[in-house]
Amino acid sequence: MIERPNQLSKVKPTYRDTRLKRALFWLALAPVMYAPRWLRYGLADGTALLLRYGLKYRRRVIDDNLRIAFPEKSEAERTAIRHGFYRNFADLIVEQIWAFGASKARVMEMFDVDPGVVPLFERHRAAGRPVMVAAGHHNNYELGAAALSLSIAMPMSVIYSRLVNPMMDRRVLESRERFGMTLWARGNVRGNMTEWRERFGSFAVGFAFDQSPHVARRKYWMPFFGRPTAVQTGLDGYAQRFGAAVVYLYLERRSRGKYRLHFEEVCDDASRLPEGVATARATQHLEAAIRRFPEGWMWSHRRWKLDIARDRLAEDMVVDEEPRPDIYG
Repeated sequence: MIERPNQLSKVKPTYRDTRLKRALFWLALAPVMYAPRWLRYGLADGTALLLRYGLKYRRRVIDDNLRIAFPEKSEAERTAIRHGFYRNFADLIVEQIWAFGASKARVMEMFDVDPGVVPLFERHRAAGRPVMVAAGHHNNYELGAAALSLSIAMPMSVIYSRLVNPMMDRRVLESRERFGMTLWARGNVRGNMTEWRERFGSFAVGFAFDQSPHVARRKYWMPFFGRPTAVQTGLDGYAQRFGAAVVYLYLERRSRGKYRLHFEEVCDDASRLPEGVATARATQHLEAAIRRFPEGWMWSHRRWKLDIARDRLAEDMVVDEEPRPDIYG
């Protein structure tokens, strides 16, 4: 059996985690965690209506992003995507709450795993090669990472940002570790990878690589929906440093609560490619996935808040990888 590191043993508590706090947490989530499927998604429908008509959640940001991404679509078509986004987002909220109490077997029932996934990771494990898993904020990417971790025979970590609420942060760590994942908070990723390289040789690390980078940090600029877009350098930097393969992970939504886990091997060793190319290719795969199912992407993020004419630093790098027609076909 593969050795699975324990993240919680390395986390110093930043607050007093009492039985009462834990009991209140589980009590608050129990109505969703243990509700029958029809009631869970009924709650999701109600949440979607609240987001759409009551709160009008980040509507201006969503509409601005949709105009940038789909200038060729009519206003009615973009409105339909926005409505679909709210429904998908509400489903994700309910599914994430449900996952706090779900067993491994119940989670895996949600996923149809592409039969090529396991042999691909086994090939890299046998070669002693790390794998950087590039995933966008598309469909239920978090539970998709859990399904991948439960399917492959190598340790897997996911990089995440600590939650402001320390109790929620601890509960999320506990929940994800039940599915065989270790969560690395941003700040010491390189040190953790170095330790795992020495300890395991081959391992997988998940990156949600499609968030806008900090304006003051070095970044890539590459085409994304026809616009020069700032992209984080971490995926490419770690893949090159550790001679890792890069795999793009895509979740196709089949129906409510049912997904198919796909993959695309971007490269088998990023250190053999020019800097930024692996990230550019993964970004092309992400755009193609969003075009196939636009309602599934997190349009509420301010993805294009940086502008190349205003925010480009001297150390930034422009990557103009030739688009592959077969990806977008």
